[in-house]
Amino acid sequence: MQRVFEIIFSNRKNLENFSILLFVNILTAGLGWLTQIKIANSVGKEVFGQIAFGVVLGTYGQVFIRFGLDHTLVRDLIHYPDRFADIIRASLFLRYTLAIISILVFLIFNIINTSSKLEWGIILIFSAIALLSLDLQPVYDALQKMQRHAIYFLIQKACYLLIVWFMILFFPNHFSVLWIGMAMLFASLLYLLMQHRWAINHIASYTLTNNTLISDIRWLINKNWLIWLAAICGLVAVMLNQPILKYYAGDSELGGYAAAWQVMMIGHLFVDQLGRFGRPGMARYTRPEITNDNLIRFLFKYSVAMTGVALPLTISMIFIPDFIFQLLFKPEYAAASKTLPVFGSYLLLFALGVVASQYVLSVRLEKIYFFSVLIGGLTSVFLCYLIIPEYKSIGAAWVLLLAHGSSLLVYAIAMVRHIQEHS
Repeated sequence: MQRVFEIIFSNRKNLENFSILLFVNILTAGLGWLTQIKIANSVGKEVFGQIAFGVVLGTYGQVFIRFGLDHTLVRDLIHYPDRFADIIRASLFLRYTLAIISILVFLIFNIINTSSKLEWGIILIFSAIALLSLDLQPVYDALQKMQRHAIYFLIQKACYLLIVWFMILFFPNHFSVLWIGMAMLFASLLYLLMQHRWAINHIASYTLTNNTLISDIRWLINKNWLIWLAAICGLVAVMLNQPILKYYAGDSELGGYAAAWQVMMIGHLFVDQLGRFGRPGMARYTRPEITNDNLIRFLFKYSVAMTGVALPLTISMIFIPDFIFQLLFKPEYAAASKTLPVFGSYLLLFALGVVASQYVLSVRLEKIYFFSVLIGGLTSVFLCYLIIPEYKSIGAAWVLLLAHGSSLLVYAIAMVRHIQEHS
């Protein structure tokens, strides 16, 4: 027992950060999740499918703009502390440029494509999600300022939820995709303004090196272009099934899939938060001076924690899917419950895959990372056209499990072999 107290005391700061992050994110995600359920039941499967399509488009824009920096920026800031200000400045210029390009191209394409124009609500949803790629979360994580970032995140979610619930409660007949898009865009812009203001003022105290901005941007591009391509391939593995499902089965079927996805997102929340907490730790434990035994102990504890976080919901989704849907959704969504067991299996696999993917990136095995997600992306393309036309939403769920699962398997094999080679 004394040993337990010693471990807790020695990790007091980390436990404090994790507890605050977990509380804020459980609160916001819990309210956000209930709001998504309310939106789904208020607008129906077809409109909810349109909202899901806007989210998919925005996620593609977000990955394009981030240029893989969400995977590597924490690592580089910790590994190159003398270039802290240079790296952040270059990352912002690069991402702002890509954001302007992506949004302009999206708007121009929507104007030119007269046969299937998207409504303004979906355009706003796309913009709101894509702009979140300008997030400075890695900077806050590297500075151990996770609590401050969590507060900004809480304010963002609160603004969005207040606007949405105000419309649902007082103007239900006017509630639409447009209002959801406006609420998301306003909250995203407020969120970025708050965190950029503090971070930029704080970074001003760091000294820039003699490197030019162009050379720093070129350095980032050289370091991250393969990760960027890998992130795009990874997104194909995870999300290509949704626009293909919309194409073959319509908005209603996509709405059912999106409803089941909301259940899986409960576990995703815990995995993401533990993964965010573990990423800086992974970067520190993969430094050259850390012994292999310490690294293995860290990986074991990290994997056990990830399994413990995902397993309860995985078991529920596999064994009581119908009950979960009856409890949460209107009867029109009932048929989508058959996807939950597949999502449950995927959640457990994803949790363990986070550990392996973070390790591969931390030890700079970028080529293996790219190869693994390329396998997942190609598998997704093949399976989408093979399975989804006949099996619809359940087929889309299997595509996700098999395609992303193949990438995660390659991560895990690469991690084990790398550890063995350096033992």
